[in-house]
Amino acid sequence: MQIDLFKDPAVYKDLNRLLAQVETRAFHLSCSKEDLQNICNGDADFYRELEEIIDKPRVYKQVYGCSYDSHFLLEALGVGTDCKRYTVIVDLSDKLDYVLHRLTGCPSEKIRAIPNYLNISRSLLSLDYAALTEVKLGDFLSIDDSIVEWMSNLIDNIVTESNLCDTEILNLLLLRFIRAIIQEANRIKSYIIMYLRLHHSAVVRSKSVSSILATVSEDIETDCVLLESARPDVEQCSLQIYKLQKYEFFTGGAYNVFNWLYKG
Repeated sequence: MQIDLFKDPAVYKDLNRLLAQVETRAFHLSCSKEDLQNICNGDADFYRELEEIIDKPRVYKQVYGCSYDSHFLLEALGVGTDCKRYTVIVDLSDKLDYVLHRLTGCPSEKIRAIPNYLNISRSLLSLDYAALTEVKLGDFLSIDDSIVEWMSNLIDNIVTESNLCDTEILNLLLLRFIRAIIQEANRIKSYIIMYLRLHHSAVVRSKSVSSILATVSEDIETDCVLLESARPDVEQCSLQIYKLQKYEFFTGGAYNVFNWLYKG
């Protein structure tokens, strides 16, 4: 499946309204708690997180303009009422290379070459604050001059807007660096899920910082190539979409990719 990002006005139509509507829906469990416990037997941390939320109302919070759902894990398991045959999850947590490439022009292969890339990518894009203490701006400045130029522009904007000392400027730079990454990833994943809504009748059900989740009746292709024909300088990106049946988020092991949601 090939998706030309931000090209089709039909995908954009009502995007903001429909994604906002998702946040107003209550969550209702479609199975018994006992069934859920039996399925998730073997990972106490995971089931403990489910216990924490299962009897509570769904709550959405926002960070950097990106909404995230308290009940994302339950939706990923496919145990909400009216779930269709498959749950599909678009997750960008390991795509820092692509997101930063889009923002700066730096070749994605240079970004992937940084030490501990996968952990850094997942920490930033999922806002795993405990792990983010290890993220240093200097590590990114040494990758390529295009990132240096982009960050210099961020600094210029900060200096123009305010009268801050050097330490305050650096702190604000880090926040804006993270914000730009989160917002660009959110833009990408929102378009992808709305593309699936248009072409595969996907029903959007939940959002996390790095992911968005929908349910579909049909068997869809999960090997996805992202491109943007309006920006030929932007690289293509291969993306694997999760397609899961009920409980498979746990039984198939996909939940381990999302363990920042429940392991502190």
